[in-house]
Amino acid sequence: MPISPNIPRGAALAVADLLDNCARIEKGQEVLLLAQIDGLYGGDNMVDETAVAWIQNALQHRGINASVLWIDEKVRPHQWRYLSNTSGEFIFDIMLSWWSRYIGISPYSEKPIRLTVDAGRIVKIEGGQEAKALKDFMASMVAKVGNGVYDFKCLHFGVHPQARISAHQCPNPLYRRLIEHAHSSCIHVHVGAPPATDDYPYWVHCTGDTRTATFKVGDTVIHDRGYLKALENPKVLEVARKYPDRPGVDPVPLHY
Repeated sequence: MPISPNIPRGAALAVADLLDNCARIEKGQEVLLLAQIDGLYGGDNMVDETAVAWIQNALQHRGINASVLWIDEKVRPHQWRYLSNTSGEFIFDIMLSWWSRYIGISPYSEKPIRLTVDAGRIVKIEGGQEAKALKDFMASMVAKVGNGVYDFKCLHFGVHPQARISAHQCPNPLYRRLIEHAHSSCIHVHVGAPPATDDYPYWVHCTGDTRTATFKVGDTVIHDRGYLKALENPKVLEVARKYPDRPGVDPVPLHY
């Protein structure tokens, strides 16, 4: 595939894999790319205008007539399994970049942010300048989405052991953090979980991310110091062996 001069080589290979091995696009097809507008504002359907253009360009290189349609569909409730009655402290120093840019801070905090949680509600936010900016932002969102902005009830994590990219490959820290967010070491909580409203039809998706945690459910270890134990599952390894030319599931050494 010819690589556009404006797309990093790694991204071009990922787009090629998407089109050739996942979608299995064939020359002569008519393709319509649907992109959700809410994803531009941190909604659940995360999209990016540049990435959509990359995919459209790759399709055109394959002799395919590709069109893009941006749609503004009302956000549907996400089928999360919520935590209940959680209390304690959660400390993080990175967050998803979709919302950090609206808060006005870097997704990489100079000083860790400490959340104090009582019965599923965030009752205190402490730290440096990033914590103050987050606290002010959440207070400003109450008028738009209500007090659900202080809920602490959702935890999930990335699953891709190769979702890493260096600064020289992707100098934009917002894009780089978005990729890292999907790494299998990354456990993230929702810092507030209010649903969209008629007046503000976007899902507030601030996250607190940690990459070296040990996480257990009962006696089952889900993450061991940042390593997702499911990657050792025989069924996962069996699938990985079918694609020897792909990066695979072996963890790449991380240096923080």
